[in-house]
Amino acid sequence: MAAALYYYWLGCGFLAEGRHWLDRALARQAESGRARPHDHCADLARHALRDKRFSASFRHGARLTLDQAVEYALGDLRAP
Repeated sequence: MAAALYYYWLGCGFLAEGRHWLDRALARQAESGRARPHDHCADLARHALRDKRFSASFRHGARLTLDQAVEYALGDLRAP
């Protein structure tokens, strides 16, 4: 669903609204007792990068604005 709506949210300037709905959907999934995909993905990344590199990358990502994060994901910003 997010992939299908991404261009709408981006093109119309509704990234905050998209984030809101995605956060709500993930929260509902967590409440249902299913494992959260984000937690699983973070565990895989931590294992692949080891703790020190994962922590540095996580801190870098936490400092990004939403626009910067989108640019980084699209390859427009340099990696840490």
